[in-house]
Amino acid sequence: MYNDIVHTEEFNGYTINIRYDEGVECPFDDWDCEPPLAVYYDRGITEHATQYGNVNSVPVLSRSQILANKSEILSMLGYASFLQIRRDAYFDVDTDPVEYINEQISEHVDGLYDSERLDALCDLYAMVGMPAVVKDVHGCSQGDWAKVLAVATPEFQKACGNASDYDWVESLKGAIQLYQDWAFGNVYGYEVLDADGEHVDSCWGFFGDYDNPYGAMHEAEAAVNWRIEQDKREHIEQIKTWIRNRVPFQYRLTA
Repeated sequence: MYNDIVHTEEFNGYTINIRYDEGVECPFDDWDCEPPLAVYYDRGITEHATQYGNVNSVPVLSRSQILANKSEILSMLGYASFLQIRRDAYFDVDTDPVEYINEQISEHVDGLYDSERLDALCDLYAMVGMPAVVKDVHGCSQGDWAKVLAVATPEFQKACGNASDYDWVESLKGAIQLYQDWAFGNVYGYEVLDADGEHVDSCWGFFGDYDNPYGAMHEAEAAVNWRIEQDKREHIEQIKTWIRNRVPFQYRLTA
């Protein structure tokens, strides 16, 4: 059911309830500065964060990139040498070999199964100098599975504004984990109840396991401790006021 309680804990005189957050927005469609994704599951391939590029498209390699990745490209296309490609193609001297090889790569990738396609695209994006990660993700229920390709395109890198030595691969791995948490319901919120069962605080949209560092439970406990500290400060200020006003003990309200 919507926002079911998944964990309850007594903490410093308060009750913390951890609930599923089932109405959370997709970070890759509604937030800024998340990398573009291509996601394969049983309904085919969908894309997210396309303002930073359509990463389900086959990238075009330059002459130098083709030569630098010669063995990988030949293996992908099933040829022993570029000479064999030229001989088998029967193209005339006016044919641009770089354009032709890119056409062959594109035809090869378009002929793959969707899951295989994302693996091939990941390799190709690496060849053109764009950090890319492809990974299978899983949920708790049987059948919760998808394959996710994340790419740090130039548009995405520019939007982030990180330095050139930034670890894009680790960042992309984190983005894929974020997608997994969103897609398979690993998003939580907390509510805090006082000793009388009255609602005093809540917050939503915590991605990842609720008992992780900085997860929903950690933040709920921090909120309780902050509330207790505030109550102490308010009580001390009240005592100071009573003292300044010389209020007799019997008339001082206990906090």
